[in-house]
Amino acid sequence: MIAGCAIGSAILLAHIASRVITDPAARDLGQWAPMLSILLAVWVVRAVANWLQARLGQRGASAVIADLSGQVLTAVTARQPRQLAAQRDAAAVVVTRAGTNAANRSIRYPLCAPPPEAITSRVYG
Repeated sequence: MIAGCAIGSAILLAHIASRVITDPAARDLGQWAPMLSILLAVWVVRAVANWLQARLGQRGASAVIADLSGQVLTAVTARQPRQLAAQRDAAAVVVTRAGTNAANRSIRYPLCAPPPEAITSRVYG
């Protein structure tokens, strides 16, 4: 849908520009009102589709993070205390912080780029 809107707006813009350039009589804004309103509608549909895609993606990511945290919690609580003793701190961090940190990082840095603290730890650490 987003790609279709982009192609449609490109075609509409090309049509408008070609008529304005080649036909001096068609340079009146009143003649272009229907075509410009269609172009505006295509842009609105594209913007709404982009917003909806981002919203659904964030909701899905949050659901996956919650599910994974629940699976880790179930796996950790199913272990015997002796088995868990060696990994207790790491498991606690994963259960309590990993999901929220991953969710916050995806909101702050959504394009799969490493966050600044990861870059500085590589450079200075």
